[in-house]
Amino acid sequence: MGAVRVVRLTNTDPEFYPLLGPFLAQRTVIAELGAPPYDDPGKVWFIALDGEQVMGFAGVRFYDKQAIFCSDYTVPEYRRRGIHKQLTAERLEYAKSRAHSVVATVTRAGQRTYEYFGFGATGRSGHMKNYTRMVRSLL
Repeated sequence: MGAVRVVRLTNTDPEFYPLLGPFLAQRTVIAELGAPPYDDPGKVWFIALDGEQVMGFAGVRFYDKQAIFCSDYTVPEYRRRGIHKQLTAERLEYAKSRAHSVVATVTRAGQRTYEYFGFGATGRSGHMKNYTRMVRSLL
């Protein structure tokens, strides 16, 4: 594995769909996340790359002064290498100038990363019982 490079893209960037398109509709990704990693208007994606190989990705949306972290996924062969941590750190830095707080609905596997960055659990997420809702202030 070479150096990890993280790029920030939206669906208007020409390289977005060639990189993430295969993951957006992949059944194994959807099954693991519990829902498709939707490409919503205004969503900003952080994509970890090893050369041109996607290692993982994560998104952020903004509503008023709140950042919503979503669609966190690390490709299985790149897990346990700090990819999710790096993507979370990059999104936090990006969100600091745009939001007062961050909300995330996370899987059990991702919960430790969010705790590492100071998020606190606020309970289970409504219809998604296997997910924990977590929050962190940016003030």
